[in-house]
Amino acid sequence: MPIRPFIDEGSLDSIKAEIETFNNFKIEGLPSWITPRGKRNKPETRFASIVFAVKSEEIRKEVLRLGRISIAGVTAKVVQYIDYSKQCFGCYRYGHSRTSCSRRGCRLCAGAHYTKDHLCKTCKTTGKTCPHLEPQCINCKKGHTADSPICQFNRTSSRKSTPTTTATATATATAASTSNNTRAETTSSPPSSL
Repeated sequence: MPIRPFIDEGSLDSIKAEIETFNNFKIEGLPSWITPRGKRNKPETRFASIVFAVKSEEIRKEVLRLGRISIAGVTAKVVQYIDYSKQCFGCYRYGHSRTSCSRRGCRLCAGAHYTKDHLCKTCKTTGKTCPHLEPQCINCKKGHTADSPICQFNRTSSRKSTPTTTATATATATAASTSNNTRAETTSSPPSSL
């Protein structure tokens, strides 16, 4: 979504009104910015991202099915939003918790087994690192463990938990249901001509 019309105080109220006026749904509460204030305030920044919630799962699915919303005269593409501040300790992927996950994943080697079942074939160490371990991240496939702070997917140290829904302004917008914290995100480029 374009950022300049929403740079002032009260911008979140204006964004909410804009979304509700030009789209066929209401959002719950106020949206929240995903793009940090410092980046939004740079003169060269034309677009930024926000998160917003919708009342039901049905509305969330409809917004995702349509695939686009209108914000400040710009059409924003809608995509599924993943909250990278949550990491599952069953499969070690991001965006959900272990209570809702049935997959297995090893924090150490990215294998399809729980970390507690990881076995070094050389020294027979089980469930922990050893001198023979060549770690592999299940998320980025690089040479570190899945919970490593250097992983590009690990954003817990740089981002706090986001509200229920998200919308972005390179035009990015996100929709989530307040009933089950499902999230959706939209991204788009400014139109070449209107």
